[in-house]
Amino acid sequence: MSAQRKDVGRPSVDDLAAGLSARFGTEHQDDTPESDQPHTDVTPASHPKNTRGAEESHTRPAPPGMTRRSLYTTTAAFTALDEAAAQIQKATSGLVPKHDILARLLHAAAEQAPAVRRQLAADLARRLQDAE
Repeated sequence: MSAQRKDVGRPSVDDLAAGLSARFGTEHQDDTPESDQPHTDVTPASHPKNTRGAEESHTRPAPPGMTRRSLYTTTAAFTALDEAAAQIQKATSGLVPKHDILARLLHAAAEQAPAVRRQLAADLARRLQDAE
């Protein structure tokens, strides 16, 4: 004799949405396709649920003396920084944390700011002269 299972049927989309809303504290969205809804820019700092600044948007607080930031840069610059950090970490047998390596690399880069400023000023002057 085989045991029969009770057929409870499939839940409706509305039931699922209500269940998810109750579980995760979200409100049910309307059925308007995303392409038909007006576009609004939502950034982490401007999102209504985010009451903290961008630097504090992570769930864990940063340890004392540490800061979390995102940087916007070229892929080549990031790759160079990441590869330099990986080489140093490998040379130190992984005994130096990556955040310590990145901090030292950023300090070294900051020390080069006067030279970088001169290079950028020369590049800008050249571009302006070429534009004339």
